[in-house]
Amino acid sequence: MTTVELRHQIVEYIDCLSPERLRVAVDFLAYLAERESQEATEELLKIPMFMESLEKGESKINSGSYRNWRDIHAIAAKEYEQGQVFRGSVDDVMAELMR
Repeated sequence: MTTVELRHQIVEYIDCLSPERLRVAVDFLAYLAERESQEATEELLKIPMFMESLEKGESKINSGSYRNWRDIHAIAAKEYEQGQVFRGSVDDVMAELMR
């Protein structure tokens, strides 16, 4: 069953519920959403150096020393069109784009 079909089925069930059962459904959906969010957070925290990278990024944003992704994309697209495809690690590519 697709996501759209599942959402349609959920709406059909919701339309049949009493106000009391709707409150129970809302509480249960809130629990599921919180659980999903917590699992995603735990997954991110397992990535080596994630917090350090996040803090570094937030610091750059707060100090205004960052590049808009649109600017970086424009540079990369121009270099690609010119046949100047840069090959290397992600760190190498970012260093090249930050010059």
